[in-house]
Amino acid sequence: MKRGTAKEKIIEIAVTLFKEKGFGNTYVNEIASKAEVSIGTLYYHFPQGKLSILRKLGEVSVSDYNAKLKKYGYSLEYEYDTITDALKALILALVKIHSEERDFILALQVEFLSKLDEYMKIKDQIATKEQLKAQTELFLKPLRKLLKKFPKEGLSLDGKETQMFKIIDILIHRHTFVDDTFGTEEDFVKMMTKIVLALLQPEI
Repeated sequence: MKRGTAKEKIIEIAVTLFKEKGFGNTYVNEIASKAEVSIGTLYYHFPQGKLSILRKLGEVSVSDYNAKLKKYGYSLEYEYDTITDALKALILALVKIHSEERDFILALQVEFLSKLDEYMKIKDQIATKEQLKAQTELFLKPLRKLLKKFPKEGLSLDGKETQMFKIIDILIHRHTFVDDTFGTEEDFVKMMTKIVLALLQPEI
């Protein structure tokens, strides 16, 4: 197990156990034991146990998100000849991030779908709407910065924020979870780049 703070160890172990055993079959005592922390330490960092851990997993900080984008080849620190090249790099990085999280997301979705009654009891505590809003903003920030870097293109996101996020998020999920839906990864990135550029065109 990699070195890190107690909180990081708890999250790392929890993700592994959620994948292997499911959310419902994972217990806080087991998480604490495998993370080599006391149960008191676990509840200190995560007062509601597994629910607090699950909420934390849904909260992606700007710094974490930018680090992930950079890990997979996208950053405004890099030089891109055109906005098309930059968008391709951004979309590819988003695909890579989703692929990295694929197994964990699938494990949770399968379990929640098979135990809808239990999920309905906790869904309000997970604050799904708030997390979705935060994730939307995380996605839009690098896109806004990209548009500012290429002002001469005359592209605009104004008024299309929600539409843009939903289209890209749905299609990337579809590509990630259903293999070959849109061809190869390269084919998908090209398609998505064309869609995004079309959506960013000013309305006539």
